[in-house]
Amino acid sequence: MKRVVNRLLSSIPEHSLIGLKLIVLTNINALNRKTRRELRGKKEQSVKWKGWYDPSGKNHSAKIELLVDIILRPFSKTDLYLSLMQDFIFSDVLYHEIGHHIHLTTGQEHRKEEVVAEQWKRKLFRRHFIRKYWYAYFLLVSLKPIIRFFQKKSGQKA
Repeated sequence: MKRVVNRLLSSIPEHSLIGLKLIVLTNINALNRKTRRELRGKKEQSVKWKGWYDPSGKNHSAKIELLVDIILRPFSKTDLYLSLMQDFIFSDVLYHEIGHHIHLTTGQEHRKEEVVAEQWKRKLFRRHFIRKYWYAYFLLVSLKPIIRFFQKKSGQKA
């Protein structure tokens, strides 16, 4: 998983990561008692809570923690065979949390944090996908008019 995270981080401009000192890959059993208790209190969110961004404070630098077991829970081992699939699975959480970091450090957006983090997630994934899987990107772009044609023909929204 460390290799996947490093691959995802390689597509992000360095200036966007300034101040982010640590990305922790852990599992739910390795969390301290207080954090596990907080998770238990949020049962409906515990499955959704795959990672979090901890901004810098007096005694620590900014960090991101990812719960690998929760992230991988819905997927089988065969789903993780392709690096594209690994990137897709981990980028969802990692890029969202990096979006929180960018939002906090740049301070340019004055909208809800979650909305801005989701926008950054999409932007960062698009950048990563184009840089690492350019061949698939061009294939998808070339197929887009054909897909839209068949969607219109069948009455689906594009």
